[in-house]
Amino acid sequence: MPDINIAESIVEHRRQLEMTQGELANYLGVSKAAVSKWEVGLSNPAIEQLPRLAALFGVSIDELMRYDPQLSSRRIRQMRQDFASAFSSRPFDSVIDEVHEAIQRYYSCYPFLVEMATLLVNHANLAQDAEPDHDGTPPTAPSDPSTAPELVEPDQVGPTLNRAQSALLEEAVGLCRRTKMKTDDLALARRANSIEAFADLMLGHPAEAVDLLSAEMAQFDTSDELILARAQQAMGDVEAARRTLQVTTYQYLPRLLDACAGMLGLYRDDPAHFEATLERGLAVAEAYDVARLYPNALIQVTFAAAMCLAEQGQAQRALGFLEQSVAAFDNFEFPLLLHGDAYFDLVDEWLCDSEIGVDAPRDAALVKQSFLAALTNPVLATLAEHPRYKKLVDHVRASR
Repeated sequence: MPDINIAESIVEHRRQLEMTQGELANYLGVSKAAVSKWEVGLSNPAIEQLPRLAALFGVSIDELMRYDPQLSSRRIRQMRQDFASAFSSRPFDSVIDEVHEAIQRYYSCYPFLVEMATLLVNHANLAQDAEPDHDGTPPTAPSDPSTAPELVEPDQVGPTLNRAQSALLEEAVGLCRRTKMKTDDLALARRANSIEAFADLMLGHPAEAVDLLSAEMAQFDTSDELILARAQQAMGDVEAARRTLQVTTYQYLPRLLDACAGMLGLYRDDPAHFEATLERGLAVAEAYDVARLYPNALIQVTFAAAMCLAEQGQAQRALGFLEQSVAAFDNFEFPLLLHGDAYFDLVDEWLCDSEIGVDAPRDAALVKQSFLAALTNPVLATLAEHPRYKKLVDHVRASR
């Protein structure tokens, strides 16, 4: 295995003890030739020899084998991005096999498991069953996970999720549960809990998602960031305090707009709340230049508005918000990178150093595919013959 280098370890520790190969062989009751083969990598010690070697060298067996199941944050981000890019350029089955191999190899690296759970959730829609469905055609892949998929009953696989897609989502749930059970990192456990809930929702298990998140909702508290900033200010480190509050605001912006998008759907039959939610969401987006910082967050709001208005028969307003969605989509700069701006001028360093990283979790080709799928959602069928709508679809298909 590439993560194990016992040959080099034996050589190094034997020399530290100033032992010859023959002396080590005599200590273990093996031939000098056997030790020589271990040290050049032609063979490995028998498993019963490992505790004796480790005891002799004063190290653990893991240290003896030079095996580290943990990955650095930078390496985790790089592997996630490599897999995301591969999904858009190589056959799905070959990439998912590599993902599964990596998960097995680093099954005790819990930050990595959470990233792989996110990867599975974001790309499960690409999986296809080996067998076609009842009418002989492959099932239709769902749209981007950021738009609410059509849910199915827990024990069914409907037209939205085929069995392969469901299996990947169930795998993501399992990775999240393992992380929550094993990790001592509370922040990581909370993130795993959120991803598990999202996967449950996609699987058609809303009750499970509610159970997972309702307790956390009752404990929701953002005061830690404020306390940290005040403590930093009290110590005279104004720059650190500014960075803390910038990062806090930067992180909560897309969450706020995602909440607005969800509320638009919930208030579609309440015109007053619908219009107030839309007005406030767009005002926040404009104030913080979300179109450039988080174009996808703006798309969530404008696209949700377009869907609701199309259902209400307000075709012209719906088309207007679809045009805004496409304009925000045009603001995507590929490769997709998270970044600050002239106002959020302290977040770029944080992004580079944090586990989030600057790379978006989905590849450019998949972003376009998902957006096009959303744009051709059956809910918008009433607009299908309108020239403005056709122009938007053609524009997205021809882009990048």
